[in-house]
Amino acid sequence: GPISKLTFKLILALLCSLIGAFLTFPGLRLAQMHLDALNLTTAKLTQ
Repeated sequence: GPISKLTFKLILALLCSLIGAFLTFPGLRLAQMHLDALNLTTAKLTQ
C-alpha cells in the first residue's frame, strides 16, 4: 500500500544520509590534513 511505499522512501533517505555522512567526514578530515601538509611545506620553503 501507500504506507509501505512511504516507509521505504523514508528508510532509503535515512540510509543515503547516513552513507553520505560517513563518506563526508573522512573526506573533510583528509582535505584538512592535505591543507595542513601544504601549509607546512610552504612554511618550510619560506623559512
